[in-house]
Amino acid sequence: MGARSKTGQHQTGLTGRGWARRADKRDTLLYGRPSPPFSPKTDKAASAHAAICVDPGQASGGGLIPRCEMTVFRKCFVFAGALFASLVGPAYAHVSLQTKQAPIAGPYTAVLSVPHGCNGSPTTKIRVRIPPGVVDVEPRVQPGWTVETVKADYSQPYTRSGASVTTGVKEVIWSGGPLPDGQKETFTFLAYLSDDLKAGATLYFPVVQHCEQGVVRWIDGGPVNGNSAHDHSQSPAPRLTLLPKK
Repeated sequence: MGARSKTGQHQTGLTGRGWARRADKRDTLLYGRPSPPFSPKTDKAASAHAAICVDPGQASGGGLIPRCEMTVFRKCFVFAGALFASLVGPAYAHVSLQTKQAPIAGPYTAVLSVPHGCNGSPTTKIRVRIPPGVVDVEPRVQPGWTVETVKADYSQPYTRSGASVTTGVKEVIWSGGPLPDGQKETFTFLAYLSDDLKAGATLYFPVVQHCEQGVVRWIDGGPVNGNSAHDHSQSPAPRLTLLPKK
């Protein structure tokens, strides 16, 4: 190790041609070529490059990639990530249930999350279809919105705490807003998961989102069209996985 100078830096004893030979050897090992001739007085571009770049041997953390090349790499990586997110983000930002699992034969609080509008247009109405076996539905009032329900007879009786239920809410509709495209909102209803449902099954809650301009149908995978490719759809219906009774 060389002697320490008054400035606190180590002296290696290499100057002039010694430094040049050492740099050529290092660059040949790292990059497969010696250092190119460089003259700050005649090459302004190279001089500017030298001002912002730090060689591996001079970098405080070491490493094989010069600091300037690493900086460019990081910038490219960040740009590529942002571009990817801007392209694929909207396809995965769909209406969904916040609680995606619940046991049968018990109460369930369904919270629907609406992340955006219809291609930039504000949301004015949310319609959700209640799947068979989900009974005693009670929607919550959302400030700035009105709520209504559509009731009908069930195709079969369902059991709730030992009692038979034959009619109930089959659709919930929230109208109002409008909800701007860049804002998120939740819509809630209480329900009971019938004793007749099977643990391990999946329930789908198809949603139709109405906007000032346009409509988005989050219905794939549900009873609307029976599409089984739910996970690969761009318009998946909110789903709930049923767990065993507690």
